[in-house]
Amino acid sequence: MSLGPVFSVGVHILDILGRPVSDIPPGQRSVLLEEIRATAAGTAAGPSVDLARLGVPVFSCGAVGDDALGDLLLMLLAKEGVDSRFVLRKPGQRTSATILPIRPNGERPALHAPGATQLLESGDLTAEIFDAAAGGAQPVLHIGGPDALGPWAGRTSAGRWRPPAPQGRPALPSRAAPTAARWTGATASSTCRRSRFR
Repeated sequence: MSLGPVFSVGVHILDILGRPVSDIPPGQRSVLLEEIRATAAGTAAGPSVDLARLGVPVFSCGAVGDDALGDLLLMLLAKEGVDSRFVLRKPGQRTSATILPIRPNGERPALHAPGATQLLESGDLTAEIFDAAAGGAQPVLHIGGPDALGPWAGRTSAGRWRPPAPQGRPALPSRAAPTAARWTGATASSTCRRSRFR
């Protein structure tokens, strides 16, 4: 059976990067940078962009706020060719975002504001949705930062956590070894490092 699109489920963050930043100026002073840009980031949105650039059909799935940051994040995903129809807008919530002052040596200290990431619920994404979007092909499920999705995604016992696609679908946990694992119904967090941001 041929594999269908990738469903990248998990953390969606808007990153604002500035470089190079040697020091934060004191008081109300300012400094000129060579570049400031915004990117779609997080352990689900980031891989979605990478896969789309490689020509892989990809659906990004997660939760963002109904704010301007969420608007920008969805625009960036669309610009890269990512299908974001399963990125849910949570009313009255803000989108997770990070400011990254990039040092001349490449170090990236992070200033993070948590947002709607943890508000994705187990009932938001159903097997029927995935089946309809895949068009009968065999989709691949990527879990990006399961520990950051709230308590429903962090349980390790099979059967207590129900993935948003049927058992038996190929799954590639984020930050795991670069080999696809056959989904068994247990959370992927046992093979992942804990996500820094939510």
